Amino acid sequence: MTKSNDTPASTAPGPNIPVPSTPTPEDITLTIKDLSTAAQIISVVTSRGAIKAEEMEVVGALYTKLNGFLKASAAAKQAADEKLAEDAKETTATPSKTPAEKTGAGDGAK
Repeated sequence: MTKSNDTPASTAPGPNIPVPSTPTPEDITLTIKDLSTAAQIISVVTSRGAIKAEEMEVVGALYTKLNGFLKASAAAKQAADEKLAEDAKETTATPSKTPAEKTGAGDGAK
């Protein structure tokens, strides 16, 4: 009688499979999109009842902090974008003077 192997051959580690290295702090990035995704995940799991009652306060507080940060970040980005657009508009609306015009040397006065 032969002994059957319960582990499929395709999942067994092989000699040519690289082992992922542990990321260093410099390799780890966290973006606004990541935080937004985390807030969405919290919303979904709470709506599905996956959070225990005793965990709701902590999860709710984290969700509130994430949402507050995301809203503040969006407002700051919008303000920065508006400032950039305003600066670009001023730059194109105001003709730049040549060095001679800035010093008054090009006005024909002697």
